[in-house]
Amino acid sequence: PEKRKDMARNISVKYKNILPDFLIENSINKALEIIENSEFSFIFGENSIAEVQITGIVDVKDKKITISGQIDRIYVGEKEVWIVDFTSNYNPPQNIADIPTAYLRQLALYRLLLHKIMPEKTIKSALLWTANARLDVIEKEDF
Repeated sequence: PEKRKDMARNISVKYKNILPDFLIENSINKALEIIENSEFSFIFGENSIAEVQITGIVDVKDKKITISGQIDRIYVGEKEVWIVDFTSNYNPPQNIADIPTAYLRQLALYRLLLHKIMPEKTIKSALLWTANARLDVIEKEDF
C-alpha cells in the first residue's frame, strides 16, 4: 500500500503547477481508499483489466444496436464476468431507483454484448461511485 502512495505521488508531479497540493493529496487518498477496499478488491486484483474497449452489435426489441465503448473495469472469473463503471458524481443517488437511466442503459448494452461473447458466463454489472467509495450492483431487473 505505501508503494502505491509513492507511485501516485510520482504520477501527480506533472499536476503540481495546476492543482493545489491538498487537492492532489486528497485525490490520491480517495483513489487508494477505493483500490484497497476489501468489498471490491476483486475489481483490482487478478483477472481484472482496466479500460477495456468493446464493440459489437446486439438485438434489442428486434432492432440491431451497434455498441462501441469502454468498460472502466472488467473482471473475468471462472463462472462470471463483472462489468464495473466508475462514476464520479459528487452527489451519488441514495438508491438504485434514482440512478440516471443513461448509466443503466449503458451497462445493459455492455451486458448484452458480453453475454453474446461469453454465453457460458453469468454477466454482472455494477457502478462504483468514487465520491463515497460505494459499489452498487445493478441487477437485471434494474434495467
